[in-house]
Amino acid sequence: MVHFRSFVIPSGALLVALTLASPARAESPGVGLGAPPSTGLSVSDVAIPWSAVGFSPAATDSAAYGPDLLGLGPNGAWALWDPVNTQIIGSVRADTPAAAGGFAAEVDHADGLAWTTDGELIVMDESARMLTEWRVTGSVAERVASLPMSRLCPVGVRLVVDGDEVDGIDAFGNVRPLADVSHGLQPVAGPHLRPPAHDVRVLNGVVTVDGAVVAAPSDALAGRAYGEWLYVEAGVRGSVQRRVAISLGSGRQVVLAVGSVYRPAAGIASGPDGTFGYLSPSTDALHLVRVSP
Repeated sequence: MVHFRSFVIPSGALLVALTLASPARAESPGVGLGAPPSTGLSVSDVAIPWSAVGFSPAATDSAAYGPDLLGLGPNGAWALWDPVNTQIIGSVRADTPAAAGGFAAEVDHADGLAWTTDGELIVMDESARMLTEWRVTGSVAERVASLPMSRLCPVGVRLVVDGDEVDGIDAFGNVRPLADVSHGLQPVAGPHLRPPAHDVRVLNGVVTVDGAVVAAPSDALAGRAYGEWLYVEAGVRGSVQRRVAISLGSGRQVVLAVGSVYRPAAGIASGPDGTFGYLSPSTDALHLVRVSP
C-alpha cells in the first residue's frame, strides 16, 4: 500500500540552471558538482534539506545510508526513495516554486523508480514482485494500476521506461521487458531478455562504446550507459577515486561530486529530455544534480 502526502521544500532550497565556470566547483562541499570550464554543460541543483528526508549515521555494524534510487521524468519531474523514512519524495517539475511543494509517498519498499512520458510514476517492489503506476499532479497522486511481476529481476536492476515499455536494466546493460503502459499497466509480450542499447567495455583503462574508443579517464575501471550518457568510475588498484559522466552525443564530461556523508548505491538516472542526474549528499543538504548537454 502506498500513501501520498504533500511536503514543502523551504524557500531558497531550489537552485535552477547553474552554469559551470570553474573546476573548483567540484571541490565545493555546499554545491557538490563540478566540470571542466570548457564543457559548456548546464547544471541545475535541487537542494533537499535533511529535515525532509531521513539519514542513518554509521554504526559499529553498519555503514551510513540515506535516500537512494533516483528517477527523472519529463518537464524536470524527479523522485527518490528514502529508506530511512520508508517514503518516496519528489516533484512533477524542477522549477516548481517552493511554496507549491511536492509529493511524498509512504511505501514499504522500493527497488526502482521510473517516469512515463505522460508524467506517471512507476514504482518497483522486487521483494513483493509488484509494479505500481501512480498519476502525480502537483502534490496529489492517485494509484492507477498495479501489476504482479511475472519475470524475475536480479539484484541491482535499474528501472526505466522506453516509449510504452517498462524495462529493468541489469548491471551488464541487458534489457528485461517488464510491462507495457500504452493502455494502462499491462504484461508485456516478447523476449525475456534483450542485448544492451550500447556495448560498453573497459579494458586496461580504455573505454569503448559500440566498438569506438571514448575520451575518458585513462585510469577507468568500469563504465555503464545511462540513456545517452556514459557513467565511468576511475581510480587505481581497483579503488574508485573519481566518477565522470560523459555525453555520448557531444563527448562533454562532468565530474561527479558524490558527497562525503554517504555514498548512494543507485542514485544515478537519465531523463527523457537527455539529462543526466545524480544524488550528492552533503552536510548542508541532499543535492539532486542534473546535467544537460
